[in-house]
Amino acid sequence: MSASRRKSDASKPPSVYGIAALSLLEAIILTLQSKGLLSTDEVDEAFDAAISAHHHRHEAHTAAENDHAADILSRIRVEGNSVRLDI
Repeated sequence: MSASRRKSDASKPPSVYGIAALSLLEAIILTLQSKGLLSTDEVDEAFDAAISAHHHRHEAHTAAENDHAADILSRIRVEGNSVRLDI
């Protein structure tokens, strides 16, 4: 990666990285599930673990941020696609 590209990336707000990571992980989960490599129960367990981590107040975030993250994860679990959510 070029120095100018790294410099422009550094000016982006941290939430952009979170959104990108969420989209990538969601795509990976959907791909693994569609190929039969990840069962619906395993997907549910992953959501349970992620939601639980935020309900137990991840230390690096405020209570409001944790609540919002848990809400987003719960909505993705039910609605099935973060791209369609009004976050």
